[in-house]
Amino acid sequence: MNRTRYFQLMEDLDGNTSIRQYLRLDYLLQLLKSRTYYVRRKRYFEDKRESTLPLKSLFRLRPVGDTANSSVDDDSIRNSLRKYSFYKASGDYLTSCWTERVGESALMWKNFVEDKGACIKTTINNFVASFRDDNYEILCGRISYNGYNAEQTIMEALFSKDRAFSEEKEIRFYFAPRDRKVDISDNHASIRVDPNVLIDEIILSPYIEPLERERLEHELNSNYKIKVSSSKIELNI
Repeated sequence: MNRTRYFQLMEDLDGNTSIRQYLRLDYLLQLLKSRTYYVRRKRYFEDKRESTLPLKSLFRLRPVGDTANSSVDDDSIRNSLRKYSFYKASGDYLTSCWTERVGESALMWKNFVEDKGACIKTTINNFVASFRDDNYEILCGRISYNGYNAEQTIMEALFSKDRAFSEEKEIRFYFAPRDRKVDISDNHASIRVDPNVLIDEIILSPYIEPLERERLEHELNSNYKIKVSSSKIELNI
């Protein structure tokens, strides 16, 4: 059962959809200990395109010399500039990125965690239900990998990426504070959670040395009511 009353799920998604997040091991241990989930502002993502729309999404570009006498009307320019400004401002949105990829992915391990990392599994509903307060309005949607274009609405742009990222199969959450008293730092917000609701399973990274993985698996299994296992991927490291 979702705890928050301010959760909106895009129509093409089911709340029971299984999702995963790859994260650093130190962050996971901090989450379990402090019972706090950190959500970053989008402008701090490594991909700087997250806060800047490409030119092709603002104007209908024509080849040089094609319909040379045609012009772009003022309303179209104003709408494009508003769209650009709105999207740039979305860099301050609190954003959490997950994947709906089934099974482990060597690509995700390599791209999203360092040597000591973990993958946590949950569902969309359980992620939201784990929050211990109602301080945020939450919007969840599936990322489209058809790129950007001038016909898109700003909402469509917020859930779009270029085809090159399609392997991520991303499910994205946007958080909007409902109260000005919510404590948000320059780059992230801290949300109180119940880890036992938030996490269905923890998978330890294949990049962790076998003996270290075995020790961590035993420690986590002893201290938390969460299934813990080691990655089944074998890597030459």
